[in-house]
Amino acid sequence: MTVEKQKSPKNRMSQSVLAQIANLPSLNIKELNALWYKLYGKAPTVQRRPYLEGRLAYRIQELEYAQVNPSLLASNEARIEKLTASLKPLAKVQKKKEPFKLVPGTRLKRDFQGKSYEVNVQSDGTFEYEGRPYTSLTAVSQEITGQKWSGPAFFGLSRKSEAVIGGRR
Repeated sequence: MTVEKQKSPKNRMSQSVLAQIANLPSLNIKELNALWYKLYGKAPTVQRRPYLEGRLAYRIQELEYAQVNPSLLASNEARIEKLTASLKPLAKVQKKKEPFKLVPGTRLKRDFQGKSYEVNVQSDGTFEYEGRPYTSLTAVSQEITGQKWSGPAFFGLSRKSEAVIGGRR
């Protein structure tokens, strides 16, 4: 007569979790999607098998082990809260700055590679360079330099420049 060792509930559960995870590769995509819906309560957004299997394996463990040791879950949540409270707030996402609005009639001058360049700001918001209209200062600076170059930077403008509308402080 052999006496079998009784397995602890934790041991049985671990084997169950391992068995569930080991079974994931044998499931087809439709079955993986059904399991996902059962465990997450919604359909997966990604249909790649490795992603589904990995996330499902994690979720199976998460759900099972949370039942085994609820105090561990509570202590982890408390640690996470403490850590997030101690972190510096993330810098706010900068809003995209409005384009430079220059006072019509402003004449911008720049010496570049031994030659002087002059651009006039028109009342319709365009820029005149060598008798041709340009929609932006950047287009003018690219025409002059042959390279991508910020127009305001090329002409040495800042938001505090007197020629910039609303820029004076």
